Amino acid sequence: MVLVMEWHKFQSFIGHFSAHSKEQIRKAFDLGQQLHAGQKRKSGEPYFTHPVAIAAKLASIGADEETIIATLLHGTVEDTPITLEEIEKEFGATVAKLIDGVTKLSSSDIGTGPNVNEQTETLRKMFRLMQTDNRIMVIKLFDRLHNMETVDFLSPTKANALAQETQDAYAKIANRLCMEDVRYELEEHCLRVLDPTLLERLMSLREKTIEQGKSVLKSMESTLRGHEPRLLQNVEMELERKSWEKLEAQLDLEGRPISGLSPVTIAFICPDRDTCYRVLGALHEPWEREILSFRDFINTPEINGYQGLHTTVILKNGMRVRCKIRTQEMQAYAHKGILMYCFDETKRQKLSALLPWIERLESISEDTQNKSEEFWRSLQSDILGKSITIYGPDDKSVQLPKEST
Repeated sequence: MVLVMEWHKFQSFIGHFSAHSKEQIRKAFDLGQQLHAGQKRKSGEPYFTHPVAIAAKLASIGADEETIIATLLHGTVEDTPITLEEIEKEFGATVAKLIDGVTKLSSSDIGTGPNVNEQTETLRKMFRLMQTDNRIMVIKLFDRLHNMETVDFLSPTKANALAQETQDAYAKIANRLCMEDVRYELEEHCLRVLDPTLLERLMSLREKTIEQGKSVLKSMESTLRGHEPRLLQNVEMELERKSWEKLEAQLDLEGRPISGLSPVTIAFICPDRDTCYRVLGALHEPWEREILSFRDFINTPEINGYQGLHTTVILKNGMRVRCKIRTQEMQAYAHKGILMYCFDETKRQKLSALLPWIERLESISEDTQNKSEEFWRSLQSDILGKSITIYGPDDKSVQLPKEST
């Protein structure tokens, strides 16, 4: 009865689909319900509530039919008798490939040996398949997000292991795909498990900076509109929340007169690129600019495709305010990342240019074949770690791991 009600509730998330798509999704829903019948989660709920919750969240942000069907059935090959061949026959090769991408490898799949680790090899497989369809990693990230949302039902040992893996791998993957909203949630759930006391302090600091930021934003907006009333007509200003990492750095330095600390970040959302650069100039008129604070990520996007202009201005009272200037599309990408493009076949082609690091995955995988630990180290340093931009002749630039020589 619970799952029948779940379908009626689920329908509200797919109302925008065609009748044929709804029919296919309903068929997948019924199949998943049937295959997972009798299986329970640690919470005691029917297992199928898990893929339904993920599929509903993905549908609400614009996921396509194939992604939703694959999400509903993502645990079937791993946990039920059905095969990928049977799924392909029923729903097509793309759905089967998406499910294969998020299906864990078993020891029989990878063999045994001192240098082979099941979890790492599953991650290698996902990255390899992601090169042809990045929706695989999107499904996995939302799967992990829901697992972290329900982590309270696991034993402390398992919860800590899941949170640590999420922090070490999946939150960083979300960052590399510029899915910052997902990353923020993942890191919050990890902190709740791994260091709840720190999370409580960070949340308290976050509330404090929000209140402080409201008055700063109001004051800056008044000054700017006085200097450039026409320019600011079509520009929105809003407070931007700081990452948990930045909040922790702010917490460590709280109360000390440290140069360079910006407790408040304000986003300036402009109608076009030209206005972005004009707003940058307007910011430097009434306030002093902090030396070396300017970054032009419009001209040279970050490794995850992020674009925007960054500068830090110093107010009359000495407070530093980090300013991030973006177009509306850049603003959306800064929070959603590849979710803006991956569910549309035409837009999906744009992602190879936005995410140049994906091309490096193949060589890393080949160089570390059957060496799980080495692959994990390469992944952490070359792909998921912090990067620097090297500029060469003919306006060429290349992203390298931080501290490269």
